[in-house]
Amino acid sequence: MIKEGLRSHLSAHCCEQELRSWFDPLLVDSLPKGGVSVTFPHCLFSAWIGNDKLLLLEQTIQKAFGCKVIFRERSRRRRASIPGELGEAASPSAESRRYSFEGFLYNRKNEFPVAMARELGARPYPTAHTPFVICGKGVCGKTHLLRAMAYSAGCVLGNERIHLADIASLLSLGVGGLEKKSAAVDALFIDDGQEITKYASLQHELARTIDKFCGEKKALVLAFDDALPHVGLHPKLRSRLESGLIISLKKPDLDIRLRFVRDEALGKNLSLNREQALLLALHIDDPRLLSGILAKAAAYNARRTSPLSSNDLETLMESVGAFKRSPLNAEAIVNAVAERFGVSPKDIAGPERGRDLVQARQISMYLCRELLGLSFPAIGAVFGGKNHATVVYACKKIKELQESDSNMNKVVSSMRKKCLSLTTL
Repeated sequence: MIKEGLRSHLSAHCCEQELRSWFDPLLVDSLPKGGVSVTFPHCLFSAWIGNDKLLLLEQTIQKAFGCKVIFRERSRRRRASIPGELGEAASPSAESRRYSFEGFLYNRKNEFPVAMARELGARPYPTAHTPFVICGKGVCGKTHLLRAMAYSAGCVLGNERIHLADIASLLSLGVGGLEKKSAAVDALFIDDGQEITKYASLQHELARTIDKFCGEKKALVLAFDDALPHVGLHPKLRSRLESGLIISLKKPDLDIRLRFVRDEALGKNLSLNREQALLLALHIDDPRLLSGILAKAAAYNARRTSPLSSNDLETLMESVGAFKRSPLNAEAIVNAVAERFGVSPKDIAGPERGRDLVQARQISMYLCRELLGLSFPAIGAVFGGKNHATVVYACKKIKELQESDSNMNKVVSSMRKKCLSLTTL
């Protein structure tokens, strides 16, 4: 009763859609000794609502009922209805921390996909983005983003109103199982979408489900490895998928992998220096493999009396086939340029600013950008943590000097050939 009265007061400030998204999931009760208790359905819900909504709620309660308000988080003793590893139950707090938007590391090139994913996760019903398709080649965070959307939607709708699955688990529901399951939820999240090409009957079910969800403005999100399959996808399903919002995730750059390594190492109480973190980030682009190696390194380090060395780390990486001694990398480029200019590789990556040293450093940065395709922040990390603007300036200056100075053009051309020749050794 008290919740209905409060909702009526709030309707003067919020539209129906807003109330359904953030107010309706709350539990509102009167306290025995006076006051109102507001219980959040999830540990992340209050952060998602934001301070402005919390302040509005508190002021409205004080004005309407003349009493104080106590905010609480709901205690959940049962297992979550959202699977942790698909097919298994997991603690919602542990899984939401692991697969949260806050835990998804990205840079500018993935800003749009993440922004759209956040938008749908925050307002899963009604939505205009059905179907919502996440595409990405290899290890780029599709599953993390899909689950972050699912947990965000679960905060709004309640876990019982969403379903997170993969193609294999949908297939296990039997004929008609997908449509039956989808009728009971307001948001459906499907991983490993590319596997559906093997099952014609499930494709027809999914096409009908998409039609139904579009009509009811419910959220339906699918993740595909790479782009939509060219072979095996029925035209009826393809047309429906292509009519929705398709976003493409790019693989994490070196700077993102470096942040991931540092965060994971900190969580595992493992001390890594800059060179060791860079070694891992340069050679491994799979976050799961990075996490596994760091766990192994932490266990190995805990049984040693001396700190973990870079050689120890290389040995651990080699033991799982993760360390490849590729001739052409940032270190090889710096070494080649250092030899040409008669300076130390360590000085190129350091803070010293002699004329020859600065030029060697700028050429090294330029070649790392041109030959390795590293992002500006990633190059800065290689060169002692130089900022983005410094690297941009260096690359721009060397490019301009090549056009105006024939000697510089010859130097850079010879260094380019030298570096490329390393790949044939």
